[in-house]
Amino acid sequence: MEFEDFDLYSYFYGLVKQIPEGYVTTYGDLAQALGDPIAARAVGYMLSINEDPDTIPCYRVVLHDGTVGNYTHPLGPMEKVRRLRADGIPVVDGMIENFDRYRFRDFKTDQPLRKMQQYQEYIARKYSESGAGEFRTVAAFDVSYEERRAFASMVIQDGSTIEAYVISDGINFPYIPGYLAFREFRFIKKLYRKADLLLIDGNGILHPRFAGLATHAGVLLDRASIGVAKHLTRSTRHQDIIYMQDRPVGVMIRKNMIVSPGNFIDVNGSADTVRKMWNDRYPWPLKLAHQLSTRHAETGGRVSEYSIESAHELH
Repeated sequence: MEFEDFDLYSYFYGLVKQIPEGYVTTYGDLAQALGDPIAARAVGYMLSINEDPDTIPCYRVVLHDGTVGNYTHPLGPMEKVRRLRADGIPVVDGMIENFDRYRFRDFKTDQPLRKMQQYQEYIARKYSESGAGEFRTVAAFDVSYEERRAFASMVIQDGSTIEAYVISDGINFPYIPGYLAFREFRFIKKLYRKADLLLIDGNGILHPRFAGLATHAGVLLDRASIGVAKHLTRSTRHQDIIYMQDRPVGVMIRKNMIVSPGNFIDVNGSADTVRKMWNDRYPWPLKLAHQLSTRHAETGGRVSEYSIESAHELH
């Protein structure tokens, strides 16, 4: 199971519907029900875009200390307090009295994020650091967003030939640190054309479970892959080598350019490949892919034609 089409939004709103009348829960409780406390921020985001507050009772979600908190209804917290009191929950000065008495945690859930963690552990075991050779054909991928819609691009370089593709679709998975592959791999899979090397805007084994987006894509598509990220995740550095759990997982080639192996290549090989092919500069196929995806996101997909002439200026 690849989880690539898993609709976490629908699953989450199903959890919110489980909160009984006369009870409340917290952002953290819902994150635990999803399977990982790190999802608490995503819980807040999904609640904030709830388009059906009468059916999906997001007003029953409060802060960890019983503070009522904000509400996306036009009347804000006042309306939230009114609805809570209508449910029979005592609210005084923005706080729920006897909070523990009204706190609901008994969700019926199979904790999908925990299952996804297990799947990432499987992906990590499939990673191979050997197999890289000469890369004639390079496919670079990037995804940009406009509200609940994604615009994904792929730029393929085959010798002097350059091709570009863009697709758009709705988003079924919010951003949660460590779970980017479940948000973006489905777009990469749809775009993918046979190539010797995949360049991914994201990390490879530089990941809490050694299975970032570049590793996820490289393993499942059975291709050599390299992740190129702009920001360093939680890790340690010794000079330019990046470590996680005492394991080398990437190289900081320069500020805002972190390279990590995805599949069929090792840490040094991934850095050497980027240095050799793009002279220590940010890989231009990836830069062009980013330009394409952001341009489409900014215009809502209303782009009459794609120009790849700028690719030659990025060499």
